[in-house]
Amino acid sequence: MYKYFSNLTRFTQKKNMKLDSLKQEQPFLADDSVGTLLLPKDKFSFWITYAFSEHMHQLASKIWGGLAILLAVLTITFGILGNDISIAFFIFSLFSLLFFLILFAVNCERDHKLYKLNSHNKMKLLMDIIENKPNASVQSWDIIARHMNKYLYLEGYYNTPNFFYDGNEVYYWFRRFVLEARMAPQQNIATTTQNSSSVADSKDGVKELDPNIASGTSPELAVLQASRIAASNLADRTELGKYEIVALQVYEESVAEYWANEYPVAFERVENFVDTTNTGTSKQDTTAEYADMV
Repeated sequence: MYKYFSNLTRFTQKKNMKLDSLKQEQPFLADDSVGTLLLPKDKFSFWITYAFSEHMHQLASKIWGGLAILLAVLTITFGILGNDISIAFFIFSLFSLLFFLILFAVNCERDHKLYKLNSHNKMKLLMDIIENKPNASVQSWDIIARHMNKYLYLEGYYNTPNFFYDGNEVYYWFRRFVLEARMAPQQNIATTTQNSSSVADSKDGVKELDPNIASGTSPELAVLQASRIAASNLADRTELGKYEIVALQVYEESVAEYWANEYPVAFERVENFVDTTNTGTSKQDTTAEYADMV
């Protein structure tokens, strides 16, 4: 009998462990039922009402808002009684209201809210992008917004299921913190190279290339380019960096497929134009290299 209850207890413990493990993994999996959830854009008539509702769920906003109301009540009460202390309460209530409005303005900043996402949240968001393959359609980003709102709320990272107002905010995060962030080092290298290829006036007034840059032996430029490339490679080796690269590839492919399906004729002409331009550029480069060799 004791052996039976012992086995039953162990079986129950194993089952509970599996259920706990499943609950932990569930937020990372695609959930079709999330499609039935409403986004804040469907719940609120205006964005400003959504922003104010989220603002009132913050602890600091509750404190300063409550303090402003309390001081306003005291101001009215002592004003009716004819007590001069009502003036002091009125001044303090104005300061409390001003600080409350300042907090509201800060919380309305999109970047301020998105900076609250930690590495774990960003990993989940990148995996959702890779899994769902969003494109140029807003509806495709709305799906990810629903996933993230449910995940952040159930896991306790945010106190309401309304973190992202709609899919546009998710796309803004992707463009601001992934697409533009990864393009910045390449743009800096191109800008530095272009600025370094300046010309110097010779004695005869003829502009000539700097010999160090023309020969490719500029030490400053070489060090700068090497540091940029090293920083980019280091980011690629990080956990988030790998997912960012794959997410960018998936996004580019899905956007190309989307426009090819929406406007097949126009997309084909654009692709042919790009191919023709690239072919002409490569021919010019080859001709220039041959002329230099001669």
